[in-house]
Amino acid sequence: PQRYGIQLSQDMVRLLDHLRITRAHIVGHSMGAGITAQLLTTHPDRFLTATLSGSAGRQQWTPEDAAAAEVEAVEFEQGIPFRSVILRTAPTDKPKPTDEQIQAQSQQRLARNDRLAMAAVVRSRGEQTFSAADMATVQVPTLGLIGSADANLAAMQQLASVLRTLKVVVIEGATHGGALGVTRRPEFVDNFREFTASHKEASSPR
Repeated sequence: PQRYGIQLSQDMVRLLDHLRITRAHIVGHSMGAGITAQLLTTHPDRFLTATLSGSAGRQQWTPEDAAAAEVEAVEFEQGIPFRSVILRTAPTDKPKPTDEQIQAQSQQRLARNDRLAMAAVVRSRGEQTFSAADMATVQVPTLGLIGSADANLAAMQQLASVLRTLKVVVIEGATHGGALGVTRRPEFVDNFREFTASHKEASSPR
């Protein structure tokens, strides 16, 4: 776990440094959006703009969150991997997936992932939080792209009340992932291109 957590956002800084890029348009989807959101509060000077897709990040980490993370980590180690992830990100406009569907989706995802690494990532989530007070000081132009059927929609809309520079675009009928996932929609690309083009010379003081 100590190799993940806040190290995931620090990896972005290290990559920018390695490439000698001072500031960039930084985009993250799902877990990547959470990483990007945290980076906004720790290194706002590295952004031209930020785009958060499918997630608003974590503003708190409660004992209940920690307990749920441990359950999910154990699923990765010895249960049905991705079960909690699949249920948490299931489209809100459709019935929850059946056990058979969860099993099939888990096997598909497991072919592209290391279950022990995923367990470590889950156990490190408590280090990926940011405070509302820190986020309120951020001046980086930020775009939130999220599907109307994404369970994280309410959290994205709530973040807009904290991060005043956040523009939220809800893409009707889009889900968190899968065939109808928000990143597969042409509206995603259109909004991203328009947003970044309008902030080519944006500055990001904190």
